[in-house]
Amino acid sequence: IARMIGSMNYRKKSVSERFLITCRKNFRILGFMGYRLTEGETVEEFRHRVSAKKDAELTEFLKDYEKICYAGMEADEEMLGKTEDNTNLLMAELKKTKGRKLTWMLLKAGF
Repeated sequence: IARMIGSMNYRKKSVSERFLITCRKNFRILGFMGYRLTEGETVEEFRHRVSAKKDAELTEFLKDYEKICYAGMEADEEMLGKTEDNTNLLMAELKKTKGRKLTWMLLKAGF
């Protein structure tokens, strides 16, 4: 029930709000994989650091995140779609690296 309510609330939000929510989710997934934004590190430096060790496709959402946060742009449906696709890629990578049990627990918790 909690997941259904969360899903309904998510759909009611604007595209920009959903984009930022999905980006935060992707940052949490990267954190579970062992990649956290360090103090003083820019988003671009973080993207390059993660891309050097993992597939660069996993961090594509960070390019749009920078545009939204620092260039003052508004998120559109295309950006949101790419970011949600990145979530699926990150979850698949998390499943490969950390196993199904952690991934299942995260999904059950409605993370």
